[in-house]
Amino acid sequence: VPNDAQYSLAGLMVRTPRVINDPATDWQPGSMLDDGTNNGENYVFLSLGHGTDGLFSLESKTTRNSNSQLDLTPIHTGNIELRIARVGDAVISMYRYPGQQWTVHRRFERDDMPDTLQLGLVTYSDWTKANDFEPYVHNSTVLDGTGPNPTPGEPFNPDIVAGYEYAHFERPVLPAELEGVNLVTEASNLQLLSFLGDLDEGPQKPMNVGVNLEGIFDWSSAWIFKDAFKKSRPWTQIARNVDTGGTIWGPQDPNTPPLDLNENGWLNSLQTWVGTDGNTYRQEATAVVFAGEAQPPSGIYRAEWEGEGDILIWYEVSRGVNPDGSHYAIVQLPEDVENMFITIRETDPTDPIRNIRLWMPDHNGETLVGEEWAFGDTESPFHPLFLDRLQPFDTIRYMDWMHTNATTIVDWDDRARVEQSTMSEFEGDAVGIAPEYIVELSNELGANAWVNMPHMASDDYVQHFAELMRDNLDPELTIYVEWSNELWNGIFPVASWIYEQQALPENAGMGYFEVAAQEIRRDFEIWEQVFTGQEDRIVRVVAGQQASPAVLSMLLENMEGEFDAASVTAYADIGNGQIVNYDETTTADDIIDDILTQSIPWSIDRLAEHHAITQQYEVQLGREIPLLSYESGSHVFSFGTYFPYVPAYDAAIEAMNSPRMYDVYQELLNGARAVGLDLYNEFTFTSHTSGSQYGTFGLLHGQDEPVETAYEYQAIVDFLEEQDVYFNGFSYEEDFEDAENLFIPLNESQWTTPMLPGGNTMYQVDTSSSQGLGIALAEFDKPLPENFEIEVELLSIPGSDRWQDGFIIFDYVDETDFKYAGTFVGQNQWVVGHYQGNWGNRVAQVDWDDIGQQIYPNETYRLHLQINANQVELFVDDELIIQTEFGGLTELNGGGIGLAAYNAVTQFDQFRIADQFPPVPEFMPIQEDFENGPVYALQPTGGPEHAAIVNPTGLNSEFQLDTANFQGLKTALATFEGALPSGFRVEVDMTATSGPDRWQDGFIIFDYVDENNFKYAGSFVGQNQWVIGHYTGNWGNRLAEVDWDDNGQTIDPDQMYHLAVDIVGNLVEFSVDGIQVLSTTFEGLSDLNDGGLGLAVNNAETNFDNFSVASLLDQIFEEDLDGVLA
Repeated sequence: VPNDAQYSLAGLMVRTPRVINDPATDWQPGSMLDDGTNNGENYVFLSLGHGTDGLFSLESKTTRNSNSQLDLTPIHTGNIELRIARVGDAVISMYRYPGQQWTVHRRFERDDMPDTLQLGLVTYSDWTKANDFEPYVHNSTVLDGTGPNPTPGEPFNPDIVAGYEYAHFERPVLPAELEGVNLVTEASNLQLLSFLGDLDEGPQKPMNVGVNLEGIFDWSSAWIFKDAFKKSRPWTQIARNVDTGGTIWGPQDPNTPPLDLNENGWLNSLQTWVGTDGNTYRQEATAVVFAGEAQPPSGIYRAEWEGEGDILIWYEVSRGVNPDGSHYAIVQLPEDVENMFITIRETDPTDPIRNIRLWMPDHNGETLVGEEWAFGDTESPFHPLFLDRLQPFDTIRYMDWMHTNATTIVDWDDRARVEQSTMSEFEGDAVGIAPEYIVELSNELGANAWVNMPHMASDDYVQHFAELMRDNLDPELTIYVEWSNELWNGIFPVASWIYEQQALPENAGMGYFEVAAQEIRRDFEIWEQVFTGQEDRIVRVVAGQQASPAVLSMLLENMEGEFDAASVTAYADIGNGQIVNYDETTTADDIIDDILTQSIPWSIDRLAEHHAITQQYEVQLGREIPLLSYESGSHVFSFGTYFPYVPAYDAAIEAMNSPRMYDVYQELLNGARAVGLDLYNEFTFTSHTSGSQYGTFGLLHGQDEPVETAYEYQAIVDFLEEQDVYFNGFSYEEDFEDAENLFIPLNESQWTTPMLPGGNTMYQVDTSSSQGLGIALAEFDKPLPENFEIEVELLSIPGSDRWQDGFIIFDYVDETDFKYAGTFVGQNQWVVGHYQGNWGNRVAQVDWDDIGQQIYPNETYRLHLQINANQVELFVDDELIIQTEFGGLTELNGGGIGLAAYNAVTQFDQFRIADQFPPVPEFMPIQEDFENGPVYALQPTGGPEHAAIVNPTGLNSEFQLDTANFQGLKTALATFEGALPSGFRVEVDMTATSGPDRWQDGFIIFDYVDENNFKYAGSFVGQNQWVIGHYTGNWGNRLAEVDWDDNGQTIDPDQMYHLAVDIVGNLVEFSVDGIQVLSTTFEGLSDLNDGGLGLAVNNAETNFDNFSVASLLDQIFEEDLDGVLA
C-alpha cells in the first residue's frame, strides 16, 4: 500500500447472493434493519491493509441489510494468512502470521445467511473517491477514470497491490462435543481452534513450567531453611509487669521504649520503664518461629545460641553448653504443633543472647545441624525436602521472596543482609530476602531466576542487583527481569506511586501507562548496560493484565521496542459471579465442573488474545517475543472471594483437595501450551490449607504432603515428563488392538489381526506353503536415534506346511538387505544376522541344544533387542542370549524397523520401541508397624470402611480389618516401589479376635488380581486349619492345608501368631511362629509376583502388626554359595 488513500485492503469475504441483472432497476439499498429479511447487502469481510491511519491493520466487517459494523486492529505486517469459517449460524474469522498459530479474531451470529453463500476474495481501495459513486456502481464496476465521474475535481487515488498466494476451501467437521453449542457465545477459542485451526498436529513446542515461592513468614508452610529461625517473625516486644508478672503483647503504652536491636536484628539489651499507668514494666522479646498453618515437622530440633541471659524455648527437653562455650537446647516438637515461640526474658548487655539457630530434625537420616551460612559456602542453607520438591521447575519467580507488593526499598543499602537474624518481615520496612539467597537457590536447583525490581528502586540499587546476578548466577541460567508486580492493580503501592509520578512537572501530560513504561525502560536499560556482551542471559519482561489485553498493548506501545517478552497470568479460578449461585446443595464436583467448563476456557481465550499481541510485535520488531505467564493456576479460593461467607465453603475446601484437580491442571497446562505459552509460572509452591478471602494457593499445602495426594503438583510433574517424552524422547508402543497400527505390510494379504479366545488381538503373518518372506515395516514420525531398544512378544505356530520362525528386523534397506534378530524354532536357535537374499550371514547364533534347552512352538517369548551404535544385544525373557557387533561403518539406525517371518505362521504382540526403556524400579523392602501415620504401607481396597488403626493394649498400634456381623470379605493391599522380585517373603503378626458374630480367620494374600482372584496363606481359626489356596469368589480351592486337630494342637483366637510366606516362582512355603507348616506349588500358572499382595479377612475381626515384605534372592544366593563351599 504505497500511498495514503483510506480503506485500501484485501482479504476474504462471505456474502448472501443477490440477483442483480440490471443494477439500475434491480438493485435497491437495504433497509439497514435486522428485520428477518434479506433486502440489501449481507456479508462478512476480513481483510488486511490500511484503514484511516496509514498503519497495517485487519479490518473486520459485518453487514446486515447494508448496515455495516467494522473495526480495525493494528497488525504491523503486510503478509498474513486469513481464514473465515461458517458453521451453522456462526461466522468465525481467524488469522495467523506465517509459520505461527491461528488466532480467533471475531465471531458473528448470522442466522440470516442462507445455506448457499458466495465466498471468495475481496479487494478495495480509495474509499474517499469510491464513496462519491452510487453504491451499485462502485460495488460492481472497476473505477478506472474512463466512465462517468460525479466529482471530477477529486482525483482517483488507488494505492493497493495485493497478491494472493493461495485460496483453499474445506468443509469443517464439527466435533461431537460441540454439537448444539452456540459457537459464538459458548465455545472457547481453543475449542474452535481444535477443528478450525490445524491443532490436530499436536503441540508445536514445549512449554516450560516455573513456580512462584510463597513469602517468608512464620505461618508459611515451606520448610525453606535448615535453620528454622531464619524464617521466624522479627522480635515482638512483650511488656511484663514487674509486680504482677502479667504481660502485654506489643508496645501498647506510649512510654514503652523500642527494642534495642543491632544492625542484624539481635538484641543488645532489655529495658525497664514506668508506664503511663504508674506500673513498672520490663521488656521481653519473643520470636514466633511457627504459627498457624506452618505445619513444621515433628521431631528433635537443636537450638544453639551465643551470649548469656534467660531464654525460653517452647518444647525444650534439655540444654547444655558446647565446647566453644555457646549454648544448645534439645527441642522435641510433637505432632500437629501450630505455634512455637522463643522468648528472651533476660540478656546480658555485655554479652547479649544472639546468633540463635534452630536446626530442623534430621531428614532421611541426614543431620541438618550446621554452621551459620555465608554467601559462597559449599554447604546449602536450604532444607533438602524444599530443594527436592522444587526440582521439576524450570524457573523460580522470587516476587514474594522480594516482598515486591509492599517493598520500601529505594537504595542498595536498604536491602536485607545474609547476616540478619531472620529473612521474615512483619511490620516496618519491607525489603525482602537477602538477594544472595536468590542466587544460591537458583544455582543449587539449576533453575532460571525471575526477579522483580522494586518500583521505587534507585539506579544504584538496580545496578548493584544486576551486577550481583551477573557475577554470581550460573551463566547457563536465564534471568527474567520484571519491573514491580501488577502495576495495574490498585491494591498494591506501585499503583499510587505511578499516580504520584504522573503529577510531577517533568511527567506533565503523560498517561498512567506511559509513566509506567518510562520506569520499566529505565530499569531495563541499566540491566542491558550491566550485561553488555551477555545480553542473552537476561529476558526483559513486560507484564499485562489477564482480563484486559489493552493493558499489555498500552505498555508495549510505549516501550520503544525495549523488551524481550510479554507476560500475563493464566488463572482459572472461581469468581464471585459463580459463587453467588452456590448454596448448601453445591458439591465439590459442581465447582470443579465450573472450572473445567467455564474458567479454563475463559483463561485460554485470554492467553490467545495476548499471544496475538506478541505475534504482532514479532513481526514489527523482527525477533521472537515469547508469551509467559508470571502467575498461573486453577484456584478455588482467589483474592476477594465470597467463599468464606457462603454455604458452599465446605464444598470449596473439598474441591480444592479433590483428585479431580489433577484433571483441572492437565486441562489448563495443555490448553496454555496449545495457544503458544512459552513459560507457565504456577502461583504458588506452598500455601495454607484453609480457605481465605485473600486467596488459597499452593501446589503443596504442607511441605511434606505426600505427592500421591498433592494432585496439582503431581499433574505438573506428569505433564513435564510426558512433554519431555513427546518432544525429546523416541518412544512408540503398539498392542494391535485397534484397526490401525504402526506397521505397513509389504504384502497386505500376508498380515492379519486375529482375535484370540481370550479377547487379545495379535499381529499375525502367514507365509506358510513356501510363500517366502513376509515383512511389515513400522512408520515413525521421528528419526531413529543412534541408540534404541525394541521389545516384542513372539509366538510361532507349528504346521506341516511351514517353518517355525520370527524376527525383529532393523536397518531395513529393501527386501534383500536388512538386519534381523530372532529365532529359527525348528533349529532351536536364536540368531542375529544380515539378510542379503538368504539367511546365511549370521553374525551370531546360540543353539539351545548345546545347553539342554528347547525353543517351543506355541509358546510366547519376549524378545528385547538393544542397539547401541553398531553393538547389538538380544535378550529373551530378560535373559541375555546374544551380544555381538556389526563391523565396519554400518549405521544400524539408518534403515527401517519391522517384523518378519519366513515360510511360517507367526504372531506378534506388545511391540514397543524407545531410545531408552525406563529402568525397572528397584524393589524397596516394606516394614510397617502402623505407628506413624496418616499414610501406611497397606491401603484398604474399596475405601476405608471396615479398616482402622487400633491400640488394644495401649502399648502399640495395630491394623484391624473388621467384617464381623458376617459382612464378608475385606482386603488391604501393600504399596511399594519397584516390581516384586521372583523370590520374596511376606511376614505379619496376626490376631483373630473372638466373638459370637464372626468367624475367626486372617490371611496373607498374594498375586492379587481383583476381589475374586487372588492367592492366600493363612488360617481358618474355627476350623483349626492352616491353608494355602486360590480364592476365586470362594475359599474352596485349597492347594494345601493342615488340620492341627490331627496333631493335638489348637489355633486359638485372641492369640498372636507370626505368619511368614516364602514365594519363589510358583513355589510357596508357609511358616507359623518360625516352623514351616505347609508347602505347595501353583502348577501351570504365571509367576506369583505379578499381582498385588496384602492382607484379608472374611466375616472376621482380625488385627495385624509388623507387616513386612523383603526379597529372598540374596538369601537364596547365599545359601547356594554356602552349599558349594561346603
